[in-house]
Amino acid sequence: DSGCTPLAVTFPSVIGAITYQWFFGDGGYGSGPTPTHTYINATDSTLHFQVKLIATNAFGCTDSTFTSVTVHPTPVAQFSVGALSGCHPLTADLTNTTTGADGYLWSYGDGQADDTTASVHAHSWYNPLGPGANFYTITLTATSAHGCSNTADRMVEVYPLVQAAFVSDSAGCSPMNPHFVNLSSGGNSYLWVFGDGSASTSLNPVHAYNHSGLNDTLFHPFLAVTSSYGCSDTA
Repeated sequence: DSGCTPLAVTFPSVIGAITYQWFFGDGGYGSGPTPTHTYINATDSTLHFQVKLIATNAFGCTDSTFTSVTVHPTPVAQFSVGALSGCHPLTADLTNTTTGADGYLWSYGDGQADDTTASVHAHSWYNPLGPGANFYTITLTATSAHGCSNTADRMVEVYPLVQAAFVSDSAGCSPMNPHFVNLSSGGNSYLWVFGDGSASTSLNPVHAYNHSGLNDTLFHPFLAVTSSYGCSDTA
């Protein structure tokens, strides 16, 4: 018999015997016609266990037989993520530190998958709609040449997209009120810099531009929007 650790083996009975002495080859022993024994391989190599049975019939006659059990090691799946949380879009490096495998299947929790064997690769997760954070579970399934597999998983948190936008009148006579209208999304704090040395943290500020000269003057207002997660955008 052969398989991946932990390997449970149920041994067959011997016709004509009434007592059984089993020596499982790993220090364990048992009795009965069809014992089940679990083999553990904690190494990184395939192990072979020699099993011995001594059987006795009703007349006291004894015979022995041998068999072998092969137990393959299970890979140790493990990986790290460069950033476990961040703003939309979150791009992070995934570093594969698995041992004992030669095949990999990555599931990113967003409907995408990959079978890359690269030790380091990047992936991006998105949260364009919000209003709260999105959570994605990354699962790595590592498989050895003998078909033994193991999994590891990590979770990433993606904060929602912040978009800064506003409209206003673009020209007028001094004193001019541009009638700022905030069209931003995803934010909860605002910083308006009007370009004339003044600023505001209002959602839709009222501001008057004054100019006493004879020639036209240009002002360049600026809006910075920040979310409760610390994500920001400007317009």
